[in-house]
Amino acid sequence: MSRGVSFRVSAFVAFTLGVTALGAFVIRLQAGELPLHLVSGAAGKTEPPKPQREWRLVDGKHWQIAGPEGEAPEVTDKAEGTRGVCAAGMVEVNGQMKADPPKKIIFDPKSVEEMQKRTCTKWLQKEYPERCAEFDRAAWLELSKDIPTKPMHYCMDRFEYP
Repeated sequence: MSRGVSFRVSAFVAFTLGVTALGAFVIRLQAGELPLHLVSGAAGKTEPPKPQREWRLVDGKHWQIAGPEGEAPEVTDKAEGTRGVCAAGMVEVNGQMKADPPKKIIFDPKSVEEMQKRTCTKWLQKEYPERCAEFDRAAWLELSKDIPTKPMHYCMDRFEYP
């Protein structure tokens, strides 16, 4: 094929694809599949959508949805009785943590995480990152009875910051 013919064929294909894309856009627009703010926003005729909730800036660096202030941490500490030796608004955590054996392979079937997966009875999400809602307590106690533990004692925020 000569260069002239190749150019005309390429131009025709490009034109046909452009018309097809424009037709598909018009059909989707008529079907109501495209939000109007996307269509008119391209022409600069609409304002950005307003937030659905009120937000506030905490400590000049964290955005948080505004809500009622709630009760003082000391009131919650007294009601729950979990403060222990920790500061107000903190929870004392004290116990034995199951210690993973030294890693020999990436997905070690003897790791705590892999053993927990085998005792999950109600999955929130089975694909990575896996999340389990409920475990079979008896199965976990039996499966993990020989895993060494290490003592842990620390304070943790009662609620996620901020």
